[in-house]
Amino acid sequence: MARTNIFIRNKVKIKIGTRSSALALAQTSLFIKQLITLLPDLEIEIIKIKTTGDVLYNQPLVDIGGKSLFIKEIEEALLDKKIDIAVHSMKDMPVDLPPGLNRVCFAQGGADSFISLKHNKLSEMPKGAKLGTCSGRRKILAHNINNKIDLKDLRSNVLTRIDKLNNGEIDAIILAVAGLKRVKQEHLIKEILSPTVFIPAVAQGIICAEAREQDKLYL
Repeated sequence: MARTNIFIRNKVKIKIGTRSSALALAQTSLFIKQLITLLPDLEIEIIKIKTTGDVLYNQPLVDIGGKSLFIKEIEEALLDKKIDIAVHSMKDMPVDLPPGLNRVCFAQGGADSFISLKHNKLSEMPKGAKLGTCSGRRKILAHNINNKIDLKDLRSNVLTRIDKLNNGEIDAIILAVAGLKRVKQEHLIKEILSPTVFIPAVAQGIICAEAREQDKLYL
């Protein structure tokens, strides 16, 4: 972890806030491992926070406020001093920070992957086969590769999407390679989609830690 402005001052125990999904918790664990290598005497408590994006999972994000809905309640807890550090997926973060907060990013991003029980490649899916995704970017790029497929809206956490694939609700899904590795599901990958053709989301796979500006401890 690079030297940053994320920080605890005069504290032995800190509270780290995160969403409760398997991927969010895995990413928080990665952050904690980095943190305790620098500050091994810290006592850490993980606080799971349900966000608006988790509650309104049946609606497309574009219709209800975008990906920032996955961080709103966590940032509020940070500003209210209910937690000391927030851990997010960087791709969910807006450009502008709320006044009084600071952030640092670490962990490399990565490509998207194609997962299916029936097909080995996105380009090989037959006419009418169902690809599940709610991402406008993934829809456009998938159709550029194979315009015969049917695109089905699919919004939920990584493991729930995999369950829907296993249940036969859809024929294939596209998920970030980094996320699959973090929840120990990379064995499901049938094809890693070339980033030069299937362009990943901005900051995909990157973890963001956020905290209050006035709490300064240089790591």
